[in-house]
Formats: sequence, C-alpha cells, structure tokens
Amino acid sequence: MKKFQLKSFIAGILIAVLVITMINPVFAAQVSKTITAAYNNIKITIDGKQIQPKDANGNIIEPFISDGSTYLPVRAVADAVGYDVAWDGNTNTVNLTKKGTVSSTQYSRINPAPVGTAQTIVTTDYTLTLKINSVLSGDAAWNLIYTENKYNKPAPDNKIYVIANVTATADKVNSDKAVSLSYINFTAFSNSNVQYDLSTVITPKPDFTNKIFEGGTYTGNIVFLIDKADPSPKAVYGMKYDGSGGIWFALPITQNAPPATTQQPTTQPQTTTTAPTTVVPDTSAPTTSTPTTQTQTNKIIYYKDYPTIPDFGAFTGATFLGTTKDDNDVLFVYDMFSFTSESFSQYMNLIKKDFTYVGTSGEHVFYKKDNITVGFMLDVVNKYFTVYITTK
Repeated sequence: MKKFQLKSFIAGILIAVLVITMINPVFAAQVSKTITAAYNNIKITIDGKQIQPKDANGNIIEPFISDGSTYLPVRAVADAVGYDVAWDGNTNTVNLTKKGTVSSTQYSRINPAPVGTAQTIVTTDYTLTLKINSVLSGDAAWNLIYTENKYNKPAPDNKIYVIANVTATADKVNSDKAVSLSYINFTAFSNSNVQYDLSTVITPKPDFTNKIFEGGTYTGNIVFLIDKADPSPKAVYGMKYDGSGGIWFALPITQNAPPATTQQPTTQPQTTTTAPTTVVPDTSAPTTSTPTTQTQTNKIIYYKDYPTIPDFGAFTGATFLGTTKDDNDVLFVYDMFSFTSESFSQYMNLIKKDFTYVGTSGEHVFYKKDNITVGFMLDVVNKYFTVYITTK
C-alpha cells in the first residue's frame, strides 16, 4: 500500500478517472484529502493490445485501486485512443478532444465553427467528423452552378447561391453499417437565426451524396440559397426537428474567383418542359392546385392510397405530369420548374417531421415510416421531379 496527496496528483496532470463507479464527490471539492491507493500491477489493454501508461514527460504511471474503485490516468489512456487532454484550472475540468479535431462543444449556433475547422458529431448509430473546406458565393458560385446544368435557375435578385465544399469521415459506425451522406442533413440559417429554404438547383459535382463505411472519407458540394444582405449565415448538420442538437458551421460570404477554365454564363437558362414518354397520364390525380402553407396543416391533401404522405402537387402547386404504378410501387411525376424552393422546403419539413431518413440510392433521397418508404429525385435530363412510394 502507498499513500499520497490527491491534490498534487491532479496538479501533476495525472488526473484519474473512475472506471467502474461514479467519481467520488471529493473530486469536486477544493480540498486536500489523503487516500489509500492499492497498486496491484494493473494492466490496461485497448482492443486487446496492452499499453504502458506514461505522463507528459514520459514517466511510467501505474493505475491504482482506492476504496473499491479503479483509477486510470486520463492523459495516458486518451493518448492511446487518439485524444488530446487539457486541464482547465478555472473550472476544474478535464477536456478531451479528438486529435486534429476541435471539440464541437466549443462551437454553437451563436458561435459557429469557422471554415477549415473539423467537428465531430456522435449519434446512436455512428461517429462522424465533418469539415467545411471552402465556401464559394455570389457570381462565382452561380458560374459553377450554371456550368453544371444550364436549366438551373439564377438566384432571385435579393438572394445569392453559396457552395460549401464538405469533407466527412466515418470514425465509428455500429454494426458495420454505412453512413448515408446527403445535403438534406444540412440546414442553413441567417445571421438573425431564421431558417433558409432548401436550394433546388442541380449541385456542381461531386455533390454531397454518398455512403461511407467506418474509416471512409468523402468530399462533396452543397448549395445553399442565402439572402444577399446576410452578413454571416451559418449551417447546421444533424439538427433535430425541434431545433436541438447538431453541429454548427459558419458560411462566410465571399466573391472568390471561379476556376480559370470556367466562363461566366451570358445567357439565362431555358425553362421549357417536356414530359417523359414513359409516364402514363392519370386523370384521377390533381392537375392544378393551390400551394398549401405550413400554417394550413389541417387542409393538407394526402395521396389517396397513402394517407401518411402529403400530396406533393397539392401542397406545392407543382404541375402534375403523370404516374406509373405496380403492385408495390407508385411514381408521381411533376414539372421540376413549376414549384418554388420555399414550397419544396415546407413540404420536406413535413416529411422529416413524420418520417425517418434512411439514406440515398443513386439520385433518390429516401425516408421511411412503418412499412412505407418515400423517395424524391430531380431528373435533369427529362426536367421533372419524382415522388417514389413503395411498400416493399
């Protein structure tokens, strides 16, 4: 048995954490207390590999047992699993941060992370590190958007497009599943904390839509539609429907020069609409409708065979082109230029409120509730928007 002062143990950065039970209240008190520590040649293994704990100066530190609880040195264990350790003497707090990553707790809606700062979000299914590498806005962003697809519409006079280039790394994924990446998981807000509508333009490739398994990294673009006069917009990833949770990033407005090989468009995109030849008109479906707002939820019309899914055409006022059906699937097709980004954003908010995001497949984004799955896709070749519903 050995005895020593706990206060000096903390001052030496050998801050012990309780492994088996809760930390003794003596840790929170500004007092010195003598404890009895039992050193029984305790070993530490991580994923089956034994580590030799050392302090910041390279001195070997031995774990100990006191009053039936086992204590380990934070710094040694954190180093072994890839975390940095910092001691805040003002608050008596041990801060652990993944190496090379700024802890998400340092940033918030009021203080979003600057460009180039990585943050980590932990969910019940995965741990994901995200970083906005760069932000392009204004004419430079529109240049790339128009070059990607000439049917993309320019931003309204009081708006500008903002392109964020984002990198995601799947640090840990439960049950060997893949993490589905999608622009849907990002939401933009103004400097005055008002949510922006989703952008409906075709994103310059590579867009932020993919799947990655544990250890995988992917980089893609996301397009936001922002007020031109907004001094400091921001975006959040993983925000819940009630506004809680998520990690926040700044979207600084700049006028970066576009790549030298890309020319600023001099003509506006055409907006002619051609119905796909494979679609069979359905006279029972709505052909004209008045957009419904979020304040009129009691008047929302639902697809007659799927009472949990709001009718996209009835809600947004989109022009219905036709439908295809079989025993388990139905596809509703609309003119992609016949509805506004505002009505589209309101519709997706309804979907995200009642349905669970399950991932992407090709150009489709899917949500599920009970035995019904609904997917959404913009088809830029035929210039239509589809709502796909299946009960498989």
